[in-house]
Amino acid sequence: MPENYAFGRRPPVPLWNQEIKIVVGEPMEFNLPELRKMALSDSRDSSSSSGRWPRIAALGKDAELLDRDFIQKMCENPERIRILVPPIATPSGLVEALGLGLGRKVLCPVPLVIGLDEPPVVPKFLEDLSKRGWIPVRLDAYETRWAGAKCAVDVVRKSEEECGFDAIVFTSTGEVEGLLKSLKEFDLD
Repeated sequence: MPENYAFGRRPPVPLWNQEIKIVVGEPMEFNLPELRKMALSDSRDSSSSSGRWPRIAALGKDAELLDRDFIQKMCENPERIRILVPPIATPSGLVEALGLGLGRKVLCPVPLVIGLDEPPVVPKFLEDLSKRGWIPVRLDAYETRWAGAKCAVDVVRKSEEECGFDAIVFTSTGEVEGLLKSLKEFDLD
């Protein structure tokens, strides 16, 4: 254990990144980096490739849909499933909650964007998963599409009314882009 503690405290992980060899009795060595590599390889071989689903993750209210019936459809032994709901309901919070991928695959049901540019959220999410060692498998699970120029009709009409509105709230860049595209159709850009 190192003698020079930071601020008089023990280091949180005192042997982190240290080359450690353990000799027990007769010269019998345990090469910890090699053992770790073997353990990771074994865990990789026994994870999703064998049909088991050790983790299911969702953001915020979506996690409430992950009930026992849903989980039983995904796995014969629902007790094995670990449900992750990150404390910060963002894609980056989800990536952090999943931890290191160690070369394992993760299924990512995401929207297929039609008629608009895909917002950067999904590509960044997939990229962040890759950076954490996951192999993201993109599944276009539903469609997000532009509703056409008519979607701005109510916005234009309400803005022309006497009371109008005081704010517009968007929950995704696709909504912003869709409204701007619609307003452009009315030469209001």
